Amino acid sequence: MTVLTVIATDADNGNNGSVTYSLKQVPVKGGQPLFSVDPHMGLITTRLNNALDREVQPIYHVIVQARDRGTPSMSGQYLRCFIRFSRNIGIHFTVAI
Repeated sequence: MTVLTVIATDADNGNNGSVTYSLKQVPVKGGQPLFSVDPHMGLITTRLNNALDREVQPIYHVIVQARDRGTPSMSGQYLRCFIRFSRNIGIHFTVAI
């Protein structure tokens, strides 16, 4: 299930302007990461079916890094995503740079 899409831009041309995404901090359950990120699209998805339980943990903290494909590769600040589950609202997010 996709829970969030992150988007980073780079003003450079060609590969230097292409951005890839990775997770630098992700919660785990049973030794398995709960989220993954598509390195090209920035889609953050759940990895394990039915693994997110707001009764057990209502907020998940994920840190995303965006890097360009230049040589050398450059990265900006980390993006901190707080994924909060609410009974009345569903899923909502707080993002901090």
